[in-house]
Amino acid sequence: MKPPSSEQGTRRVPQTSKLSPTRRIDELLLEPMSTPDAEKQTEYSLAEPPAPEPELSAHTLGPPQPHSSAQTDGSGRPPGKKRRIILAAIACVFGLLLLSSIAWYFLAGSRTSESDARLLQAQKFAEDYIHLLEAGEIDRAEALLSPGLKGDVDKEDIEKFAEQLGKSRIVGLDRGLTHFEPDPEANQFYLEYNLRSEDDSQSVVIVSVLQIDEEFAVDAIAGGDPLGDTVSIGSSRYERLNGILIGAVFQEEFESFISIFVHVILPVLFLVVFVQVVSMWIVFDKAGEPGWAALVPFYNMWVLAEVGDKPGWWGLLVCFCGTIPLVGPVAQIVLFIIISIGVAKAFNRGIGFGIGLALLPFIFFPILAFSGN
Repeated sequence: MKPPSSEQGTRRVPQTSKLSPTRRIDELLLEPMSTPDAEKQTEYSLAEPPAPEPELSAHTLGPPQPHSSAQTDGSGRPPGKKRRIILAAIACVFGLLLLSSIAWYFLAGSRTSESDARLLQAQKFAEDYIHLLEAGEIDRAEALLSPGLKGDVDKEDIEKFAEQLGKSRIVGLDRGLTHFEPDPEANQFYLEYNLRSEDDSQSVVIVSVLQIDEEFAVDAIAGGDPLGDTVSIGSSRYERLNGILIGAVFQEEFESFISIFVHVILPVLFLVVFVQVVSMWIVFDKAGEPGWAALVPFYNMWVLAEVGDKPGWWGLLVCFCGTIPLVGPVAQIVLFIIISIGVAKAFNRGIGFGIGLALLPFIFFPILAFSGN
């Protein structure tokens, strides 16, 4: 029988008749045994070698992946942690604004209390001076004039003013407008009084008082009645003092309003806008839209309309249709309510919540942004 060739991958069996028994045993011990695994290995050697399996290492596997229930945002933080960070930032901003407003309130209050104390002293001095003129005590009235006014008037001017006040006994002295001008050298007070006499006649007296080194002195005084008759001590006429007082009071009220607006109203408005913009950013992120769109005017309304499953141009219509006379503001409100209801439905909320988004966005947008859904 002809032995198989070497091309078939089988070994050639040697002729036993030409070998000794000892030689035969040694060759059999040195040759590998023919097993199914060996035959399989021989068959693999005739074909292409199999591709090596990739080795698994720590670099190949990478870091352990988070559980599927712990979703992350683009920064790698879970959404809940991101919301807590934003809430902490909002709380910090609110705290700073609140502390600044409280500090301003106490500083303004301390200044006001000090000014009020000086004003009360000046008012008492002016009222006593008016009663001196009414009683005709010319010498004492002249002694209480300021140094600058003493050289500008004489006793006849004081007597004329006292005669005008003494025509009828004063039964009422009502305080009117007041103005205080602090100055390191001399504080200036402008005080207005409405006088009521026994004969039912009325007149107005304006007194300018100087405070120098805790001492008070009259710097100007003028009076007028409803008929237009005026009287004054010195060169400061009634019209001039009245104009100074009205202008100063108006400026004082305006400065007070500006101060309240800057230190109270403006911080509150800034906080409301800041909270609403941050809330819209988070709502846009939840809806799969770019969060930065909340910072862009007009475009944020376009994106909000798309979140509410409405065409984007509806949002632009909300921005500009309010300029149309009569029907424009009504259409603007209706469109915004429809868009807000669509946004609420996109987050599985009801119609009432959508109306709240439209009418009270600074309350309902944070609820929508920081809720669990």
